[in-house]
Amino acid sequence: MSILLDLPEAIGEDLIARPEAAHQLVMRELALTLYAQGQLPPSQAASVAGMDRWEFSELAATRGIELPYTEEMLAQDIAYGFGRE
Repeated sequence: MSILLDLPEAIGEDLIARPEAAHQLVMRELALTLYAQGQLPPSQAASVAGMDRWEFSELAATRGIELPYTEEMLAQDIAYGFGRE
């Protein structure tokens, strides 16, 4: 899916100068916002951001956004630690 954003010219010019960095920045901010609003679960938000779950968790923490850590996530982490993923 593609979405066209209409940005103010000053912002657009700065982003056009670094298109790959701009894409990454916009996707990370979108992921953080949608996650913080409860519209994306952590794994999908991390995917949108182009990060693994741990990187996304660290980024969210720097923004004061807490990721839930459920019993299911704990069980998955334990299984992963014992090589049973």
